[in-house]
Amino acid sequence: MTIIFGRPLVRLNYDQLDKEANLRASLTYLRGNAESVAVSRREGHLIQLSLKCLGDLAMNFRRIIAVNRNVGFFTTGYNWLIQIIPALIIAPLFIEGKVEFGVITQSAIAFTQLLGAFSIIVNQFQSISSYTAVLARLGALAEARESAKAAEEAAPIAFSHEEEQVVYSGLTLRSPRSGRVLINDLSVTIPRDTHVLVRGRDETARSALFHSTIGLWDAAEGRIGRPSLEQILLVTELPYLPPGTLRELLMRPWSEAPLPWRQNLSDIQVPEEQIMETLAALKIDTMVKGFGGLDQRQHWENILPLDQQQMLVIARVLLSQPRFVFLDRPSSALGPERVDLFLDLLNERSIPYVTFESDESSLNMDRYDAVLEIKEGGTWEFKSTKDRRLSEETRQVIS
Repeated sequence: MTIIFGRPLVRLNYDQLDKEANLRASLTYLRGNAESVAVSRREGHLIQLSLKCLGDLAMNFRRIIAVNRNVGFFTTGYNWLIQIIPALIIAPLFIEGKVEFGVITQSAIAFTQLLGAFSIIVNQFQSISSYTAVLARLGALAEARESAKAAEEAAPIAFSHEEEQVVYSGLTLRSPRSGRVLINDLSVTIPRDTHVLVRGRDETARSALFHSTIGLWDAAEGRIGRPSLEQILLVTELPYLPPGTLRELLMRPWSEAPLPWRQNLSDIQVPEEQIMETLAALKIDTMVKGFGGLDQRQHWENILPLDQQQMLVIARVLLSQPRFVFLDRPSSALGPERVDLFLDLLNERSIPYVTFESDESSLNMDRYDAVLEIKEGGTWEFKSTKDRRLSEETRQVIS
């Protein structure tokens, strides 16, 4: 009977976790995009969506209360009933004089203890149903993790380690939805002493090549050779700055050790003098005094404009000294002058870079040795920007 009354609790508790997550996500989105919401005058619509999430949560909670009430009624009655049953059985024997009075008490205690051991489902059904809902979510998470691991092991792109170059060999990238070929049979070698501009009108194709370099594009086939992930850095169009101190933001990348949080922080921290020199070179050293030093914890995405956020990401690149850096449309956040400053600093530190930009962007071509042009239909062309021809080591096109 307890299972019949309480069966809906498993689904309701599972839904409760979902609805709580939806409400938190809605409120977090509003907080993170408050300025954009105010500018677009969409407060009313988003408030209604948040109220709907709250209403769904309250309605589901009321259903849980109703089911718990029914289960509670049965459980309370059951617990009282099991105390009466021994007396009803032993009382006639006592009246007939077949047993002593103390036997009634002994029987009641023994029956209560024995039946209590078998009544765990009745007494703990509410806790069991909540545990089942959590267990189901953890099971789904474990299955998703195993699926992701299997997909990674069966990745269509074969990666190999290259210490001094980036090699795309027979790389074909497709749209994950339509299957349209974005880049067809790309075969190019980029040595460490070469600075390359990747451009084309198809933004999806550029993005696919950018993300496939670190294995974030599944609709692909071919081979990519590159240094390890801790030796390359990607600068995305929209910067990501987690809450923390400036010193933490400018740490070197974690290694690929199984337990990176057990590493010695001194291995990834950068000396303060080096940090200040780099920030001064980027002309953002006043930021340190303005925000109380390198060890003042801040929510940087909330207090810094987009260009200054990107400059902090660039400072981390300069301090990390990667073997290669890949830049996704840096001019959209920084403008041509700051991009030139950044590229000059990369050149001074002998850090090779590959920049992904649209055809319309105004870039100083003197900063590049070669251009990879992505054309319609997935065709491409790799050519020099100088009067001299690229050497065979720099320009390798395999049809």
